[in-house]
Parts: sequence; C-alpha cells; structure tokens
Amino acid sequence: MRITPNMLMNRMLGDVSSTYNRLSKYQTQLSSGKRYERPSDNPISVKQGLNVRSTMASIDQYVSNIDSALSWNKTAETAYTSATDLLQRAKELAVKGANGNYPASDMIIIGKEVDQILADMVSLGNAQYDGRYIFAGTQTTTKPFTYVPEVAGPPIVPASVTYNGNSGTMSYEIEKGVTIPVNIPGNIAFKGSADPANDSAYKVLIDLRDHLNLGDHAAVSNDTSQIDLAMNNMSDAVTSIGASVNRLELVRDRQDQEQLNLKSMLSDLEDVDFADIVTRIKNEETAYQAALTAGSMSIQTSLMDFLK
Repeated sequence: MRITPNMLMNRMLGDVSSTYNRLSKYQTQLSSGKRYERPSDNPISVKQGLNVRSTMASIDQYVSNIDSALSWNKTAETAYTSATDLLQRAKELAVKGANGNYPASDMIIIGKEVDQILADMVSLGNAQYDGRYIFAGTQTTTKPFTYVPEVAGPPIVPASVTYNGNSGTMSYEIEKGVTIPVNIPGNIAFKGSADPANDSAYKVLIDLRDHLNLGDHAAVSNDTSQIDLAMNNMSDAVTSIGASVNRLELVRDRQDQEQLNLKSMLSDLEDVDFADIVTRIKNEETAYQAALTAGSMSIQTSLMDFLK
C-alpha cells in the first residue's frame, strides 16, 4: 500500500488527538478523585456505586433513629430513677408517719413534704426530650399530667392528677425490618402497681398525704405497701429501659461498622488510585510530546524540502 503525505498527516493527527483525550481523561480523574465522570464510562460500576450509596443513606437514617431512641430512653431512665428516689423518700415519711408517737400537727407537716414530692413527681411525668413530652403516648405535644385542684391556688392542693396523653407507643426502625418502641405511655409508666386497673403512683402519694393530714396512722402504715408496689414498677421500668439502651448501643456499633465497610466498598468502586493515575498521566504526557515532535519534524521536513 502506498503511504501518501495526507495519510501520514492524518495518522499523526489521530495519534495526537487520542493521546490528548487520554491525557485529559486522566487529569480529570486526578482532579476529581473519581474514576468515572459519566455513568456511560462504566455502567456496571456506577450502578453498584449507586446501590452502595442507597444502602449508606438507609444506614444513616437507622443511626439517626437509634440516636433519637437512645436520647429518648435515657431521658425516661433519668425520670424513672428520680421517681424511684422520690418514692423512697415518701416511704421513709410513711414509716415515720405510721409511728403513733407523732401528734396530728407533725403529721400535717410530714404531709406537706409529701405534697412537694407529689409536685416533683408530676414534673418528672412531664419530662421532655427535644421539646416533646416523653410520657404522653403519641400526643407528644400535650402536657401529659396536670393537677385537678382540690383548693384553687396558689398554692394548689391537688385532689388528683389527670393523664391527658394516650396509650399509643412510637416505634423507630433501627435495622431493615426491625423496629423498637421508644416510649412508655404515662398511664402505664406511672401506674401504682402491676394491676393495670390500680391507681397511679400519684394516687399513692395523694392518699399518703391525705392520711397524714387526717392523722390516720393505720392508713399511713398501709400506704407503705402501695409505695413498695410503685417502686417495684419503677425499678422494672428502669431495668427494661436499660436493656433497651444496651440493645440500641449494640445495633449502633454494628451499623457503624457496616457504614465503614460500605465506604471502603464505594471507594474501591469509584475512587482513583493516585499513584496509578499519576503514572498514566506521565506516560501520556511523554507520548503526547513524542507525537507532537514527530509531527513537527514531518512538517519541517516537508517545508524545508519545499523551500529548497
């Protein structure tokens, strides 16, 4: 086959163009740190990368749910622990009030301290996390516990404490297909005994106060058993929440490890090997310069021949 000058020139231009295109591609990869600029560069790897990113987004949401559930549970745990301390103090006062040596005036003074304990217990029942009431069931914007005053205040003397929430529970998804309840409705959380039909811990305290004010030593003595039941329920709740917190923390650790694995997988799919890409660029630069030099020499030779 005869090689014409035009064929030589076209071949030279083709070599320069292809070398330049590869050089441009590698420089883009180096500056972006990514192997592919468009999905068409490698559809299979790009699709795998999208799947990995989708899974990572799901795990991010699971981790967010877990963090929220942990905060919710820890707030409830603190409230329960404080409520147990209040009931313990109420029991000490009940034992003191059951002692027949105390006159009626002293019983009333003890009753006033029980009233303060009741007020603190109501505050704990209205505990909030992130602006939401944690013991209101699913009505988290409704203040769950309010006084029904026996005598209009101030000071308010409560005849009873009303629950304004509902019995709904909220569940968060912490893994694919795995949900966990994050709240305990107040009508269950502050019940006075294992019997759901029984009155709340608030009623236990109100009864104790009223019996103290009446100077009824026998009734006060009986109140100690109701306080014990309420304390046992609180302790059970703390244990249950503690187990839930442990589970959430274990799942979170697992999700963190899975997230690291996915990041590594995504890096393998998308990220460039900088040492490799720099080497490729150097090679293409050399080839590009060689192509230009060869073309220049060919042109110079033709022109010189023409001038001669």
